[in-house]
Amino acid sequence: MQISKGQPIRFLELIEKLNNWLITSDEENLEEDDFTENLISEEVLLAAKQVAEQKIKVMPAIRWQVFQRDNWKCVACGRGSQHDVILHIDHIIPRSKGGKDELENYQTLCETCNIGKSNKDDTNLRNHNAI
Repeated sequence: MQISKGQPIRFLELIEKLNNWLITSDEENLEEDDFTENLISEEVLLAAKQVAEQKIKVMPAIRWQVFQRDNWKCVACGRGSQHDVILHIDHIIPRSKGGKDELENYQTLCETCNIGKSNKDDTNLRNHNAI
């Protein structure tokens, strides 16, 4: 998300903070050999960073495609950025209910409609409004 917002990547900084927290919270109870085993290895850190970067690179392109497909308007209420609303990408079938991260499962909703829908249902408003 930080890349898509033009912000510096804080992943390594957050991992360092986590490691420091682990060090200070467990320092009293661990011997030196035990302590180093709890730190995240460089190999695991590198793998996690690569996976995170791949996901971040894909999301802005998908968001653009969804907004473009939905004419930069909320498919529920029809408002767009010209109405001073923030547009969100909504999962038609929520991830918490098994929805996938794919173009066909996304729809554009304004902030108000998206918060109202939440993960309560799997209404495809794109199809509903096309009828």
